[in-house]
Amino acid sequence: FTTVEVGCNKATDAVFMMKLFTKEGSLDLYDWIQRINMSSTFACPPEDKEKYDALVQILPTWSHISRYQHYCVEPVKETFNVLKKTLKDTGYHKHGLSVHQYAISASNDPAYVLFSPLEAGTEYVGIDNLPLGNMTYQVRAASIDMFIRNLVTITLGKREP
Repeated sequence: FTTVEVGCNKATDAVFMMKLFTKEGSLDLYDWIQRINMSSTFACPPEDKEKYDALVQILPTWSHISRYQHYCVEPVKETFNVLKKTLKDTGYHKHGLSVHQYAISASNDPAYVLFSPLEAGTEYVGIDNLPLGNMTYQVRAASIDMFIRNLVTITLGKREP
């Protein structure tokens, strides 16, 4: 079972879905939120921990899923860097979570999109309203088709990630 989440931002949905689909006890949404330590507010704040834990318990068991992969695509460098570090620190990659820095668009042209430095976790900026100011950096652009083709190539061992 595979999920590609474009603009995953803080990856809270990713951790929730991993918990749902894998029932892995070591996955903890609230630990993840504390570790990412992003000060900007959540657009969709998670419910309190007791409600979250109760929800996970009553949802169906997805025992027929032998392997779950969640590809988290986040273009904002500051957010991507926090997610990459937190992923390494938590070991959640062992349960199928990976983080990729791309700007997903309808086309592979142009090859790069300019982004401005932003506070990690900023949720109100996208490629449609950038750059903001003179300081910029490039983020590789890709259509969803190209992104998936690159994943298949990496998975088959034909190219290093």
